[in-house]
Amino acid sequence: LVTESGILAAAHLAGPGSVKKYLRSYGLDNFADGFGTTVYTYMKRFSGYDTSFIKPNKKAKAM
Repeated sequence: LVTESGILAAAHLAGPGSVKKYLRSYGLDNFADGFGTTVYTYMKRFSGYDTSFIKPNKKAKAM
């Protein structure tokens, strides 16, 4: 299940580029960090949290 909170957490913990590759590959490119935790695991573990208080930024960039 892909949720906004899961994507935000995975991007923070595994890097936005890793999440982008994961999503574009339909989950086949599943990066694991130095601890062996994958993008999928981060997205699953942090899915379903309320992110309604986060203000959108249309000019946000992943560097």
